[in-house]
Amino acid sequence: MLVGIEQLVLSPARLDRSIPKTPVSVLRQIRTHGQLQPVVVRSLAEHQYEVLANAESWLAVQRAGLHQVEIMIRAGVDDAEAEKLVNRHIELDPIAEAEWFRSCLNTAGQGGKPISVTQLAHSLSLGRSYVAHALRLLELSDSVQQAVRTGALKVGHAKAILSVKNASDQTKFALQIIRQHLSVRQAENVARSIVAGVQSDTTKSTTTQHLEKALSEIVGSTVQIDEREGKLTIDYGKNYNVLDGILARLGYAERDTFDAFEP
Repeated sequence: MLVGIEQLVLSPARLDRSIPKTPVSVLRQIRTHGQLQPVVVRSLAEHQYEVLANAESWLAVQRAGLHQVEIMIRAGVDDAEAEKLVNRHIELDPIAEAEWFRSCLNTAGQGGKPISVTQLAHSLSLGRSYVAHALRLLELSDSVQQAVRTGALKVGHAKAILSVKNASDQTKFALQIIRQHLSVRQAENVARSIVAGVQSDTTKSTTTQHLEKALSEIVGSTVQIDEREGKLTIDYGKNYNVLDGILARLGYAERDTFDAFEP
């Protein structure tokens, strides 16, 4: 369906407030072959449409000096779904992404009940553990979150810092990582030492350290093995969404069992 370029508007729900960039390849394609991909929109009012996806094509059409753009109208898209579609492919920093996930969780689903992490992940075609781990970043102290925003700390560093619960200790740990240029693996080793207290990671066998890392990746949370006591501990950070994901990975069927316990 062809409409005038002036009938489209960028969505106000876009988290990235800058104007989308127009790739040179898309502009050349439109000038040579015409528009190949329609702009996905929803109707706002008569002859007015909100751009949900492929805004680049709309902008490229304008730069090419054309006055009409091919659109595909998505019917029945409410505000919550529109926000997800608009922001799906925007590259956000890890903290901004986590904040967006949290805002989505606060959006009422069917029956007015907040959606679960599992439902959100499914709607975004993402892994449940990915969303759950992203949300855990919001448990970091403000100063550490800022370091993650700016790229001074990687997400892997942040996950290691999460094992330290005290905000002041988190900040000190983050400064140590930055100043000593620690790799993610080195940060994980230091985190284990901090959590274990007296039992430093250096007292553990290489086999145990590798096993801890492998188990942590399998369950999606930090696993500690106490060789002296013969204990295995899984840290879910007092977050029932994380615990829900751990149980799911272990084969427990009732994935949303703990949603009702969310504070």
